[in-house]
Amino acid sequence: ELKEYSASAQAYEKLSEMNPATPWIRTMGEREYAMGDWFYERAKTQWELTGDGSRHQALTLYEKGLIHYPAADRAPVVLFRSGEIHLREEEHILAEDAFRRLAEDYPQSPLASHAEYFRALALLGGWQGPNYDATPALDALNRLEQYRIKFPRGAEIVEVEEKRRAA
Repeated sequence: ELKEYSASAQAYEKLSEMNPATPWIRTMGEREYAMGDWFYERAKTQWELTGDGSRHQALTLYEKGLIHYPAADRAPVVLFRSGEIHLREEEHILAEDAFRRLAEDYPQSPLASHAEYFRALALLGGWQGPNYDATPALDALNRLEQYRIKFPRGAEIVEVEEKRRAA
């Protein structure tokens, strides 16, 4: 099954490169989202394993789908899942970018409040290490405060308050 999905993904990539102006671009975007979901679900069951490339394949297909069909109802979910994968991979800058895009491009989505919270987590995760810079941490605290103001009854409000107190 993995080989079949990988072959399909490669075929859609070649097709989109050869025919970027095709009237079927929306359909291609929907298919890329669907194949990305398959790889995402596969990766999700193996987070702790070294992996078989499913996370990377999901990200690639999601990004292609966003290029071909950004107006799809699925786009906020795709951005959230992309951010989630990047966060699990400790790619904090890429995670923050995915969550930022979701919150800014799809503010009416039910996932927008979650994106604001996880954006702050990505910023908090990115400030540590040998190249210490407090700017992302300060930005993260600001994001947590913005979340508290914008979504006082949001799903992550308890965690937001805990993170703010711990900072």
